[in-house]
Amino acid sequence: MKLTYTYQCHMMNTCRPPSISDLQEQWPFLFTKLWLCDHFNTLTGIQIDSRLTQALLNKGKRIVKFFKSQKTKWRREIQCLLNGIGGNIRCNDDLTFTAAILLLMTHFKEKDESLFLLADGRVVCGLDSESNFTAALSVLFSTFYVVNIEYQESASATLELIKMFLVRINPERTKCTAKAGVSRNTGKVVQRKPLPINPRYTLSH
Repeated sequence: MKLTYTYQCHMMNTCRPPSISDLQEQWPFLFTKLWLCDHFNTLTGIQIDSRLTQALLNKGKRIVKFFKSQKTKWRREIQCLLNGIGGNIRCNDDLTFTAAILLLMTHFKEKDESLFLLADGRVVCGLDSESNFTAALSVLFSTFYVVNIEYQESASATLELIKMFLVRINPERTKCTAKAGVSRNTGKVVQRKPLPINPRYTLSH
């Protein structure tokens, strides 16, 4: 895969990019976690699995703690989510990480099915039975960069925050930022203004 990295990039960045089916046929190993994340590492210089694991261990817990500390100030949807989380996440990192992402999506008024799917059909990139939430998120996030596609509008705010706050990718150099997003005020899709950094994510690292 390392020897064919240049050819993969050339194929995915042509004027008429290939379909996912064509990519799977041409580069089947690219649709496994190992080689997808390896391609992402070659592209960005970031070990996505370890970067997200460390970030979620520290910042994921901080996100959940922040929302819990101001529970009464949040709107009903976030309060219901916090009630559902309860004390079940104290000794379960996977639940903590999942809760952090769900809280962010709810805060940005993005529907959880934009990122979380119950797969009952064709799965593009499978994970082994020992994989956890971080592994799944690593594959999801890497795919945007490896296949060179924009974030979907329905989850763009959460993905932007993951990019800058958790993965720590320079926002001025990324190519995956969505041109539109969901307005927190109206819940409708609106066009984004081109900014070097989104003011909503000026969180301290």
